[in-house]
Amino acid sequence: MSRFPVKPFIVFCVIASLLFYHFHGLSSTSPNSKADLDAAYLTFGSPGSTSGQNQKHPIELLAEHGRRRFDHMVASQSKSLEQAIATYKKRYHREPPPGFDDWYHLAVAANATVIDEYDSVTAMFEPYWSISARELRARVREVVDPEFIDGKMLGIRVKDHQISTLNDKTGVNPYHTDILKNRMEFFLQYLPDMELAVNPFDQPSVYPPHDVLSKAVKTCSVPEGGSDDPWEISTRSPRHIYYNYLGFERTWEIATLSCPLDSPARSDTSSQPLRMTSTDEEPEELQFPRNISSLKNICEMPEVGDIHGLFLSPGPFWTTTTLVPVFSRAKISTNQDLITPATDYSKTSQYKPYNEEEDMPWDEKENRLYWVGGTTDGSWHDDRFWRRGQRYRLVRDLNNGSKPITLYQQNDSGAWKAYRSTMRSLSKYIHVKFNALDHCQPDKLCDNIKDPEEGVAFSSQKETYQDSYGSKFSFDIDGASYTERFQRLLHSHNTVFKTTIFQEWHDDFLIPWVHYVPVTLGMKELPETLRFFAETEKGQELGKAIAEDGRRWAQQAWRPVDMKLALFRILLEYARLWAPERDRTGECPWDRTGGVRG
Repeated sequence: MSRFPVKPFIVFCVIASLLFYHFHGLSSTSPNSKADLDAAYLTFGSPGSTSGQNQKHPIELLAEHGRRRFDHMVASQSKSLEQAIATYKKRYHREPPPGFDDWYHLAVAANATVIDEYDSVTAMFEPYWSISARELRARVREVVDPEFIDGKMLGIRVKDHQISTLNDKTGVNPYHTDILKNRMEFFLQYLPDMELAVNPFDQPSVYPPHDVLSKAVKTCSVPEGGSDDPWEISTRSPRHIYYNYLGFERTWEIATLSCPLDSPARSDTSSQPLRMTSTDEEPEELQFPRNISSLKNICEMPEVGDIHGLFLSPGPFWTTTTLVPVFSRAKISTNQDLITPATDYSKTSQYKPYNEEEDMPWDEKENRLYWVGGTTDGSWHDDRFWRRGQRYRLVRDLNNGSKPITLYQQNDSGAWKAYRSTMRSLSKYIHVKFNALDHCQPDKLCDNIKDPEEGVAFSSQKETYQDSYGSKFSFDIDGASYTERFQRLLHSHNTVFKTTIFQEWHDDFLIPWVHYVPVTLGMKELPETLRFFAETEKGQELGKAIAEDGRRWAQQAWRPVDMKLALFRILLEYARLWAPERDRTGECPWDRTGGVRG
């Protein structure tokens, strides 16, 4: 039985109709709280209950509400520089960074549809206002030193509108800096001087303790004197910053270090293991994702520590508890990396972009859910944890015909009633398999994973990414980190189902239930979600609409130029914190203590 309270469905109808569930504000970098956790789900169907006389499925309610939110977002985008500045001040309690007018005019010239939706990427800079510009520059210089963690951290310097690489020693994914530099050429003439530390690994790395973070998001550094030359940075000895290597180990303790001590993730009662399979004969209440920001708040959802490979046994995992402004491609709710549009989304990367000629119209696709991929959700070295990984659970559970599941059906009066079924009832709608055995050793463990008794299905034929275009519904699920296939699938004629714990640059303008179908990490509601879309007339209608609306919006808001514009705006925020001017003026957001308010 779910631990969430049972509530009459009519209450949720009202909530779903009225609650503007977008999680605005700056809590993504603030110490996590329970503020919006209740808005994370639309809970539906306690055992034996019905929905009263309401004939709408909860997914319909969520889609309607998502559409209202999306329409409001599009209509409210700033139409002038003056309006954009006013919106910025209202949202972030400070003046826009120098160069904001150049960014705005470049965005308008590029026909950008998103002007104001930068809450998440602006929020990630909040802790760094507490660090002086001089200290921030010193920390960046320290981590990009070729001798630091064997030169694994990449670095980029912008000086006098010229770009150079700081650390040429590393052999780890240098294409990241190449793509970043290529994107920066688009706006280089407007870009101030700066140095960047770039994380080449899939996983984020900056995890400050809660007491440090809670103070950092409330205060500013005090004004100080010193040299106006930002390049006068001496190498510090002994070093002030230390990175720990936690690859192939449980990482939950470090991942939740910034959570409040009384949060579920760090309390004594938070270590209860998630019940992976229900054996109850009675149907369960299902929780459909509503607020995606709250859904990714791991401080309030300790069960994710037992069901995601990042916390069970990741690959190379370098971490620090010092606030260091390191640029990564994705982050989780508790860490303080700075994110940019992932380099893996670039056409010049090693990943395949979307090709219209390989796709087909939605109506011509097979009516099924498709996912085929590798076992990259963790780096498994023993037999303890791999069965809990997100990809293993997806493949095993959807191919287990005897697995008990909760589904819903309408009675003669139109009320929805829960009933118990098995996964076999949906098998004709499922094509979910592994096609590669990766990240496991020794060989005996790999053999165990492929043992038919484990119930993990492997594809018997070679399948490529083009095969996903033959199905109406595609699944996108985390591997070692975020997945690069999300952009490609979103541009296609497929309806994209997505489950992730990672935050990315696009979170503020991609709307769940409008552009994609969100799925919880536990995936208990997935069978009913699939049944609704695959079997019902309304589900087919809505599924096609989500596919086409997601595709249309991606073509408007997730173009290569949009990623360049997002990077430009992110770097302007960073440059303001990096430059010596802040130390002289004591510039500070208006809602903080310390510094000087404008």
